[in-house]
Amino acid sequence: MSQNEKSSFLKSDLLECVRCLRFYPAHSFLLLSLLTFGAAAEMAGMSMIIPVFDFIQYGGITGTQCSFYSQMVAERLLQFHLQPTLPLILTLTMIFATMQFGILYVQTTLGAKLFFRIRQKIRNQAYDTLIDASPEFHTYQKSGAFVEVIHNQVTQLGEAIRNFILIVTYFIISAAYLVFLAAISWKLTLLLCGVAILKWMTSTIFTWRAHHLAKKILSFSKEHTARLIETLHAIILIKAFSREPYEKKRYREVHGQLEGTKIKLTYNEAAHSFLDHLIIPMTLCVIVWLSLTVFKLEGTLVLIYITALVRVFNLMTLLNQGRVKMSASLPGVHAVVWLRQMAGKPHVVNGTLVKERLEQQIELKQVGFSYGVNGLPVLDDLNLSIRRDEHIAIVGPTGSGKTTLVHLLLRLYDPTNGAIFIDGIDLRQIALESWHNLIGYVSQDTFIFNASIYENIRYGKLTAARDEIEEAIRLSHASEFINKMPDGVETMVGDRGARLSGGQRQRIAIARAFLRNPQILLMDEATSALDSVTESFIEESTRELAKNRTTITIAHRLTTIQSANRIIVLDQGKVVEEGTHESLIARESLYKRYHELQILNQT
Repeated sequence: MSQNEKSSFLKSDLLECVRCLRFYPAHSFLLLSLLTFGAAAEMAGMSMIIPVFDFIQYGGITGTQCSFYSQMVAERLLQFHLQPTLPLILTLTMIFATMQFGILYVQTTLGAKLFFRIRQKIRNQAYDTLIDASPEFHTYQKSGAFVEVIHNQVTQLGEAIRNFILIVTYFIISAAYLVFLAAISWKLTLLLCGVAILKWMTSTIFTWRAHHLAKKILSFSKEHTARLIETLHAIILIKAFSREPYEKKRYREVHGQLEGTKIKLTYNEAAHSFLDHLIIPMTLCVIVWLSLTVFKLEGTLVLIYITALVRVFNLMTLLNQGRVKMSASLPGVHAVVWLRQMAGKPHVVNGTLVKERLEQQIELKQVGFSYGVNGLPVLDDLNLSIRRDEHIAIVGPTGSGKTTLVHLLLRLYDPTNGAIFIDGIDLRQIALESWHNLIGYVSQDTFIFNASIYENIRYGKLTAARDEIEEAIRLSHASEFINKMPDGVETMVGDRGARLSGGQRQRIAIARAFLRNPQILLMDEATSALDSVTESFIEESTRELAKNRTTITIAHRLTTIQSANRIIVLDQGKVVEEGTHESLIARESLYKRYHELQILNQT
């Protein structure tokens, strides 16, 4: 990457930090105002040292032998009919110091509140983006990378904003001190400005280095988090294949890369701190020598100048350290900005029409679909009509597009070609929540939350009463195993339902769908994980549920769909056969071959 490109990235990320302050403009404006007032209070407190030293040396601050600043302070006090006495000067010094530290306290607490609120808002935005993006987006991303960005890199963004505020603070106070020092000796201060530029240029080198290392740390952190999550999800497979040594080695490799890069970043910060501090004593020696031998400053002014100069150097060091730390945080800022913005992410645009019920039919016209820009077509010129209250079954070989068809009906994706119409209305015009409220969905890949059985079933209808949930449990024949649980429906089922068998998880998912009492029922091989006895129970319940409802069943076991009004056979994304079970069996058909193969396998 060229130097200009690097500068462009840094500037854009820095601007994003500034934009984040606009989330809470009143708080941000107040904080920046406090920074200015705090700098003025510190400046005023420091400037009062000159009259104090003149009082110590000359016994007053009105004589011609006193410094110009002391005489000016005396004149201002006399204008307010106040005698410029030492107790008054000391009192003013204490007042300015109290103001300075009082403002610092308010600034710190206000800043902490502001940073916490900004982080919370950004995390919410990033999470919203993850929820709103389509499954296609998640297909090509690592879940561990999302966790890393939302959890750790949002914190880095908060640190970047905090460092930005600190840099502004140090810059304002340093500028105020430079004005104060210039009033004592503009020639010495001009030399000091040259040193400040040198320190800035030196820190710039370390700033670029920190940014480069931080980008590597971000990449390794994403991989590290992804590896941890993947290990937890695959723990049974790892143990079944005795791959513990292999996984430990893989983990140590990525963790070693992460920690090794962090060490390099620490070395970079330490080297910068060494060089930055090395300049200070050398400059102080030169300033003292020049002030006494060349510019012939009074001893009092030299002492005050050196005292202020030490403070200025400390501020410059903090400012440059803040630049390095902020540069190390900016890759995280870039990652968070990318995640929380919907631009460039595939997502389903919500419709506006509210659909309260299915009146006539669902119609697919010349529907085509492929995953990705250059993906092979999964569905190709598919035409299908599904009448209200009709029960249709969809069968076909693996990869024929059965599950994709269900996903299009759920509108997790939009067709690449053609359209789906609901009572003559393009599905894309219907509000998603309105459409989904009509549907009960059971997938072949059942997801169970790490919660109680009750909460997992209630997820189908958050407003459901307890008796509704109990009825859904009865219809799905889940009460048989739930009643044997130690805490009944309040039993915690573990991560992804780890304490349940595959059939038990599937029955909870079916109960979840029953609870919705849907007009349209989508079942994607919903009984595939059930034993024959349970399958017969579910088939009976499904037939009962399908009365006066539109039911679309994708089935692997053909015995479960023989009562369907129509059976649709898909092959290579197209409808190749259609009819009842009896009509398809009566002729030489692809469906008949599937049926015969299943009978043969069962025998």
